[in-house]
Amino acid sequence: MQKFNVHPLSGDDARSAYPLIRELEPDVDLTSWLNYVRQITRPASSRAGIMVATRDGQRFPSGLFCYRCHEDLALGSVVTADYFVAVDILDPTPVVGAMVDELETLGERLKCDAVRSIVHRGTNVLDECLIGSGHVREATNFIKRLSPGRAGDSG
Repeated sequence: MQKFNVHPLSGDDARSAYPLIRELEPDVDLTSWLNYVRQITRPASSRAGIMVATRDGQRFPSGLFCYRCHEDLALGSVVTADYFVAVDILDPTPVVGAMVDELETLGERLKCDAVRSIVHRGTNVLDECLIGSGHVREATNFIKRLSPGRAGDSG
């Protein structure tokens, strides 16, 4: 079984991670992805970032998740992982397992009280790995897109 390393995405490697994000969000174009990466990985945001999983000896990532730390009314300090994606031609389970382990380590390193995972278009493998690691379903999310430009209107 090959080992996976999970580490912060560097800006130089953002293009190689783009196919992964397209697995979850096919409408996200490369420019939007690169802008997002620049914003979330800037040095001032030490409590936010993107983690990628790569196979030992490989350059291209097999998985990624984005994260942010924030204060939660009920839980205290929480690191929330968003856009979990794992792609492996044989079995994504080891990729997901490595990322779930790193998320928990990241939460401890950032002195968080809890970790939260938001699963977009989840897979059985992702759900099983999270549940197998002691995570429980917390909530159901709903979203409604607002009209373009509405969020920035001041009128």
